[in-house]
Amino acid sequence: MEWNWQRPDWPAFSYDAAALEPLEKQFLLHSGELIGAFRHVGDDDRYMLKIELISDEALKTSEIEGEMLDRDSVQSSLRRQSCKRSTRPSGEWISISRRQGSTTSCAAG
Repeated sequence: MEWNWQRPDWPAFSYDAAALEPLEKQFLLHSGELIGAFRHVGDDDRYMLKIELISDEALKTSEIEGEMLDRDSVQSSLRRQSCKRSTRPSGEWISISRRQGSTTSCAAG
């Protein structure tokens, strides 16, 4: 696959809007389904979905750049960083269950 920046006409990027229209419609449909489903999950599951989505994006981005990251390490880092910033509206620290079954809790401080 050739990347846009590898093309000889870069950065004079052009595209066929008609060819992309069906893909755009499909993306919007799936986005709406995801948003609808996201509204029906609990806080802990919603948090885990966010960690999954952000880590997937980080892994894909690093792969494009030729760097391979460890999924568990990326997710652990994301959870640590979010613990520094996030508490529930009630003021409780967030407790997250990892896929492997262990629990990571944010500690005050």
